[in-house]
Amino acid sequence: MKTNAPTVWLNVFVHGTILTGLELFNKEQIEKDECIQDTLYQKVTAARRSDSLFFGSQTALKKGLVKITPTFDMTHSHNKKYAAYPITKMYSEMLRISGNNDKQIFYTFGWDGLLSQQNRRYEAIKLYNALSKEVSSYKNAAIRIRLLTHSHGGNVGLNLAAIKRTLEGRLDEKTHAMHKDISQLPRCEYEHELYAYRPTNKNLFIDELIMLGTPIQEETECFAYDSIFGHIYHFYSRTDIIQRLDKLSSSQSKQRFEAEHENITQVKMMFHARGREEDSEEDHGLLNLAQKILNNFNPFKKPPAPSHAQMWFMLLPDEEDEWNLQGLFEALPIVVFTPLFIKQLKQFPDARDVDIDFRIKQSHLLFNIFEHNKQEHICFGRALYFDEEFSYLPDKLRDWKTGFPFPQLAELAKRI
Repeated sequence: MKTNAPTVWLNVFVHGTILTGLELFNKEQIEKDECIQDTLYQKVTAARRSDSLFFGSQTALKKGLVKITPTFDMTHSHNKKYAAYPITKMYSEMLRISGNNDKQIFYTFGWDGLLSQQNRRYEAIKLYNALSKEVSSYKNAAIRIRLLTHSHGGNVGLNLAAIKRTLEGRLDEKTHAMHKDISQLPRCEYEHELYAYRPTNKNLFIDELIMLGTPIQEETECFAYDSIFGHIYHFYSRTDIIQRLDKLSSSQSKQRFEAEHENITQVKMMFHARGREEDSEEDHGLLNLAQKILNNFNPFKKPPAPSHAQMWFMLLPDEEDEWNLQGLFEALPIVVFTPLFIKQLKQFPDARDVDIDFRIKQSHLLFNIFEHNKQEHICFGRALYFDEEFSYLPDKLRDWKTGFPFPQLAELAKRI
């Protein structure tokens, strides 16, 4: 890093798996970590990824590394309702409010989104190459990289460590698959292949890896402790059912890292202290899963914690009486608010395992930080008053509303 050069942050948003329901038709191939290209599942997933609905509620654009201008002005998206623009705009506002005055540049990284270890390794190689090339284009700046990832997008990020270890010759059981994948790639830099070529060691360093609802799996968990990452912030929710659902690409998907590490902060998110029940990684089968879905999908009771979708997707309200500042802030994904959380967490460097009680009331946002599964406060009463600062928000967001095909799907998304 250039010590006297201005600091420039590259903020890269990486979406998660694209679920189609056809994963089970390739169950054996996925479990054996075999190629699933040219299957019906892969083709349907590719078609769904190109559908406009895919871009309407999350920070995702076309495949590859795409530079984006955060804005509420739809002319930047050629009048297409791509949620990446307003979400990154609100995220940049939270960076500003949190006191980050460095120059910020924003990107999305789009990938196939297949439920496959092999696919995530392959996409991580493309991400590594794309980031390396982008960093090299900034000649007179101290570049820092922040990856913001959702679901299995976090495992794409963790696989960057497998690439680093492989390129350094640190081959073992965990890097064997990555080494095999890399050895089969061409050495040339074919631009039209979206950076799908054999990487070389560029000493890539990820200053912050922010993971939201990422399934913690044995294939990639060890990579979180690698020196390629400056710090990892892992946000999860007790009521996130999707995070624990993947039993195809791994034998187990957990919510938490098992080992503590000085460069990993685990953050359990909850609403209004309703999610204070202790975590459990126990798997009681499909009956228990069905019971959890029924408990969460209770129209007479607000969910106790963010759902998998609420971590990443912008779920703008359908009802006009909810089209106010409180309703709109509740519709924004948790990823938008992470600069506020991280700013406070950095003031308590020894707090590596915490719970955040997060609430929005009329004109302000309030959150308290607890020691994990304990009643002791680490920090409380931190507030953001948005009645005047964001009075423009209802008018700015209205043009971006797309809605779900069925209102029931939007409500379900808030529950699981």
